[in-house]
Amino acid sequence: MAPRDRAGHGEHRQGFTLLELLIALVIIGIIAAVAIPSYIHMVNKGHQVEAQRVLTSLAQTAEIYRFQNPNAAGGYAGMTIAQLQNLGWVNDSSWYPTVQIAATGNNDPPAAGWAAPPDGSGALGPWFKATATGNIGGAQADVWTVTNNAAPWNSNPSY
Repeated sequence: MAPRDRAGHGEHRQGFTLLELLIALVIIGIIAAVAIPSYIHMVNKGHQVEAQRVLTSLAQTAEIYRFQNPNAAGGYAGMTIAQLQNLGWVNDSSWYPTVQIAATGNNDPPAAGWAAPPDGSGALGPWFKATATGNIGGAQADVWTVTNNAAPWNSNPSY
């Protein structure tokens, strides 16, 4: 007598049934639905750490500028991105290519439109403020800001 398959037919077949394949596909789909958004979120967080690194490095180089370039106005007056690059700062971020900086001298108030730093100091200068802008996949730009008296913070989160 010939061996019977699962359905009770006369010959033995090897392989998976359509139902078994569909169940496997459903399980893979559920795992992907959970894993992919989590993966994208972690990649974006990694990009934001890159913005923090770029701005922390800029802030450290700005302090070098301040002490190497005493001038009549004092502080950070006249500081530019090019001058910071001459001191060794490099924006090697591919996710936050736009970095802008504004600076004031000693005893100058913060420039118009600058929000007070998160520590609430609001004191007179010297001041500098730098922003790194990038798009890590959201509809709006992701903007990070640093001042001379505050760690980088996300001033316009994209997600």
